[in-house]
Amino acid sequence: MRRYLPGIIAATLLAGVAVAQSSFTFERLVKAFRGGIYIGATAERTSSNKVTRTLAPADQTIDFGSAAANTCVESSAITVTGALAADTCEIGPNATAGALGGSFTCYVSAADAVKGKFCNPTVGAIDPASGLFGLRVTSNK
Repeated sequence: MRRYLPGIIAATLLAGVAVAQSSFTFERLVKAFRGGIYIGATAERTSSNKVTRTLAPADQTIDFGSAAANTCVESSAITVTGALAADTCEIGPNATAGALGGSFTCYVSAADAVKGKFCNPTVGAIDPASGLFGLRVTSNK
């Protein structure tokens, strides 16, 4: 995949080096691999050029329990080895849970532990069924 940038942006990215052309091509500078994002060519996947690493890149079975009207409930802790308090967490509900009208979030609650959270903004109780949710924790450590 090629990315074309105007010369003025390219000059800034090249730390002040003059660029004679009005545009040029960046190739293979940033690569995303299972397990993280790296800077460099495919063969250069080392810890020294790693920007992030992905933890728990798989579906997890989560049971949220019942949420009363206008409240939130949390799941029990899910073990995610390597997760730290400042890491980013994303959750993707399955189709059934996504149609309930609430919102799903997650966060790292302690080292190696993630909790999912379901918030119910409706006027009645909602109990999302236990099921598979997409869960991803991204660490920059």
